[in-house]
Amino acid sequence: MQNKDKGGTSTNHYFNFMAATLDVLDRHEQFKGHYIVMDNDPIHTHVDIQKFIEQRGYDYIYLPSYSPELNPIEQFWSV
Repeated sequence: MQNKDKGGTSTNHYFNFMAATLDVLDRHEQFKGHYIVMDNDPIHTHVDIQKFIEQRGYDYIYLPSYSPELNPIEQFWSV
């Protein structure tokens, strides 16, 4: 699980980020079973990431390609 994205972020980095994020979500009962929304970046779609999210009791959904209006952070990257 060492895929590299163009910017140098590896799947391992994202896995660690997701683990920390889900640890926080797990502390709040109202977040159990919610969806994790991601874009289609290869580090987000790695099968190990998908399995990890499911094992933690969450589901995931990917944003459609070329849909920056659904992902507000994209406006930040374009500055």
